[in-house]
Amino acid sequence: MKYEKSCGAVVFTKENNEYKFLIVQQLQGFHGFPKGHMEADETEEQTALREIFE
Repeated sequence: MKYEKSCGAVVFTKENNEYKFLIVQQLQGFHGFPKGHMEADETEEQTALREIFE
């Protein structure tokens, strides 16, 4: 069985006692938090940051 590790993040801010979350829309139309598969030379943190900015 092949094993792939994914990483992601929940990005949010609080403004005027209201929380705002970063939600991405995938090509298939689904919504969720930024996440993706790790590249061979990346740490978990690097993967999460890359996915946030992509």
